[in-house]
Amino acid sequence: MLVETLWAWPETFHPLRFARLLVRRMAVKVHPCIERSELQQKISGSLTIFMLLLPLAIILIIFTSMVPFPLFFDVLLLLVALQYQTLVKCSQKVAKALSQQKKVLSREALEHMVLRETERLPPIGIAKATIESLLLRFAKQYFSVIFYYFIFGGVGALCYRSIYEFSHCWNTKIHRFRLFGYAAAKIIRIMQFIPVRLYRLIFILAQNISGGLAAWHNGSKNMCSHVWLLTIQGGALGIEFSGPAYYNGQKNRFCKCTGQRQERFEDIQSTIYAVQLTKIAILAICLLMGSVLYSWKPI
Repeated sequence: MLVETLWAWPETFHPLRFARLLVRRMAVKVHPCIERSELQQKISGSLTIFMLLLPLAIILIIFTSMVPFPLFFDVLLLLVALQYQTLVKCSQKVAKALSQQKKVLSREALEHMVLRETERLPPIGIAKATIESLLLRFAKQYFSVIFYYFIFGGVGALCYRSIYEFSHCWNTKIHRFRLFGYAAAKIIRIMQFIPVRLYRLIFILAQNISGGLAAWHNGSKNMCSHVWLLTIQGGALGIEFSGPAYYNGQKNRFCKCTGQRQERFEDIQSTIYAVQLTKIAILAICLLMGSVLYSWKPI
């Protein structure tokens, strides 16, 4: 965690970048069109996950079991799976462009972070989309990776991150992948069920207990998972999240989340500080749990 925070692995040479290219090329081969039946598209999406993930997991398990220093390679796999600093760099570019009133430049930087259309976003919408992406992806692609590393080691963490990348590359909000990406979206929602709920508690403890608990109490139980997560984080930060967003030229309305005010571009840097503070809390908990597990001996 410390290495990933202090040293940003160049995106051009990061293994996950090559994995994303492979996933997109694979989709072109096995899902060239949407004219097939719904069942065929769902089955092909499920089998593609199996074909890509199973060989990777088997190779990594065999390799780590044979090397003389398995812990080193275990940690290396975690470092690969924890990629998050690229997102922080992009958000800082957005904040800088907004501070200089360069809307076009800020939208171009934001395109690397979000799936939604950015051409129509005003400065407030750009700041909101940037902050939402920072918070949601920290919970789902960073904390959840650590959660699965604790349970299954480096191989488990990288497998989770691989499925997460599948769900992004084949996002069901894109019409072409509405059915093909169904299996990846379903699997990742199930895998995120427990870690995202643990993350809520840690984020509230690290930021604002009273504001987060108030948002938790006042939030609707019928909210989807990412809106519910934004509601609690918005309550802790005092910022209003969610609202309408455009995907594939269509306007999607999401209920607004609890918050005292709308975002400003200064809140992007404040959110980065909040994420860093949450990282410290997570690291402290990990060290505590690691110490307890290391010192515990069965009677």
